[in-house]
Amino acid sequence: MASANPCTLDRDTKETTYFIDIKSEQLRDVLRTLLEDIGVISLKEGKLSVEQNLLYNFLPEIELSHYWNDVDPVDYARKEHLRLLIDYIKTTYKATTQHLESLLRSHQITYDLLWALFRPSTTVYTRCPGTHSPRCVKYESGEETKTKSGSKYWKIECRYLDFDGTDFGEASTELKIPKFQGARQIDSLPAFPVQHHPNATEVKADLFECGRKFVRLIGTHHHHCKGQAFFMKKGKLMGVSVDSRIMIDAAFFRKLNPNYSRPKTNDEDDASPTSLLSLLHPSQPQPERVRSTGLEPADLTEDDLLIFCPTVPGFSFSDKLWAEFPVRGIREIQWTSVPSDCLTIPKEQEEAVMALAEARTHRANEFEFDDFVAGKGRGLIVLLHGPPGLGKTLTAEAVAEHLRRPLYSISAGELSNKAGVLEWQLSDIFQIASHWKAILLLDEADIYLERRSSHDLLRNSLVTVFLRKMEYLDGILFLTTNRVTEFDEAILSRIHRILRYDELSSDARKQIWGHFLSRSRTAYRAPNLRDEEFERLVSSKLNGRQIKNVVSTAHALATKEISGISFTHLSNAVKVSEKFIREFNGAEHVTSVFN
Repeated sequence: MASANPCTLDRDTKETTYFIDIKSEQLRDVLRTLLEDIGVISLKEGKLSVEQNLLYNFLPEIELSHYWNDVDPVDYARKEHLRLLIDYIKTTYKATTQHLESLLRSHQITYDLLWALFRPSTTVYTRCPGTHSPRCVKYESGEETKTKSGSKYWKIECRYLDFDGTDFGEASTELKIPKFQGARQIDSLPAFPVQHHPNATEVKADLFECGRKFVRLIGTHHHHCKGQAFFMKKGKLMGVSVDSRIMIDAAFFRKLNPNYSRPKTNDEDDASPTSLLSLLHPSQPQPERVRSTGLEPADLTEDDLLIFCPTVPGFSFSDKLWAEFPVRGIREIQWTSVPSDCLTIPKEQEEAVMALAEARTHRANEFEFDDFVAGKGRGLIVLLHGPPGLGKTLTAEAVAEHLRRPLYSISAGELSNKAGVLEWQLSDIFQIASHWKAILLLDEADIYLERRSSHDLLRNSLVTVFLRKMEYLDGILFLTTNRVTEFDEAILSRIHRILRYDELSSDARKQIWGHFLSRSRTAYRAPNLRDEEFERLVSSKLNGRQIKNVVSTAHALATKEISGISFTHLSNAVKVSEKFIREFNGAEHVTSVFN
């Protein structure tokens, strides 16, 4: 009927694993039915050998099969063989059962009985190592193993649902529980069956919603994310707090990061209590693969929704990095219209830029005028020229908000001063902007715009690279500059529109002060200014960015004093700003109206 045979000793842990050879054909049929979803054993072979502990895990189901066969009186042999198997398991594991039941009544477990706590297809609760957010996975198998230094731990092989940009299905991961002494509370382990969580109902409800949200995020989506994200740098997990608009795009993520691998254990010997849970990978990380199972989003059960990956891959526009973002922290973008009174260019120029951008956007997928060389001259390039703090960057932001497109902002200071490196940087930047139809803003682009000269070969090479890449731009590019006096003619010939920003007039400053003050109510009351106080503010020679900073400082002062913004708060902030300008500019004195 069946016989127990010990396997060879494990070389690392010196532990013996027992198997039962099932010789009864009737028993094989029953066990194949019960264990058909268990991937760790082969059920198709003529001879069936099952790990003894696994049969103990499934003893309740085996007993149910025994009673179920009562309805089939002619199948006496199967019923008798089941009874013999059940009696053998109960006798062999009698002491184990008594100890296990005593521990479970106190919600505890010992290390040597972890195998009895986890059974195949159990939903396991754990936390994402990158975001620390709760998640669940499906347990497949477990075994004791050792680190290189000899520390033992229980290795858990699991699966979860994911989307890699191409396939929707199952992915594999591994968890570990370091060896411990004595009994531990089950919910103190880095991974444990979700039913042992003290708030299991609430946790599952939360994960159901996260699973539904993950499914909605399949594909390409422009959203906002606030929370803990992570990325990999030289094989190490790097956490980052984000509060940024992001683009979720698993396919493009994999294309530009083909060797990406999720977190691994960097130093297994020095695992601290707060980092006992880690994802394990071979010493040479390999990209994870999603196995398509034929499962469609419409066919998902609640059990499926529990085990979705808690993060989605994408790109943060503010942080300018590829990362995995927490599903919980992702929401729809709240688009805002930039008030015209904040833009210091004439109304007709503002309308002209908006019209050009709209036209370029609407015909992006249609036939349009092209260069003699295919792929050249398809971009719209706008130069914003003038002193700082007058709204150049705000103009690009206004266009992006109006068109509801991503704004990808790059400062020239973030780019290399080596022509070869600059070329591939621009290639990546332009590719990202084109793929997502983003509005591209290159801030402080002076070095690429100024006329080339015979005595500055390094800068000439940078301008040449910039010109060449700009020719093949397929999108909308805003360039801002503060100091250029002589533009390179080749650059000018490729620019479609130039907007000059002059120093703020009194009326313009009045509009900007009014705009920011109208949005500066504290928790206690709105700003309280007399007309003559407001006029004194307007007479200060501050630019738009400085005005915004002054109001922000005054708001902080008023909040600290549990009041609304007063003229005193504003005048003190203006004095600080003017003092800084005087010290920074040296000979360029600023006459204050608040002295």
